Amino acid sequence: MRIGIFSNAHSAYAGGGVLYLSGWARTLREFGSVDLLFPTQISAQSLLDACGLDMDGVSVAQVQRRGWMGIQQMKAERAYDLILRQAITIPRLTVCRQAVLVTDF
Repeated sequence: MRIGIFSNAHSAYAGGGVLYLSGWARTLREFGSVDLLFPTQISAQSLLDACGLDMDGVSVAQVQRRGWMGIQQMKAERAYDLILRQAITIPRLTVCRQAVLVTDF
């Protein structure tokens, strides 16, 4: 199973949402390959420093910015079996068959 976790945080020190999603990433790695994606460059080492979580077995990377229609992003998301997305607004269309939205208040 390939799992994509998309965070809206721009820093490893951005608050509890980063810790929450990093914890999900660590847990879900038992079920398959996990990509933890951020809108800016955040490293596994910065997550270890900020949250105290070892991200071994999780790919931590920067997601490419979505274009006007987001077609390339939708195609890329199709490769995932499950998507977990953190957002404060309703996200654009995805073609992943199983997607979960995490909203923060």
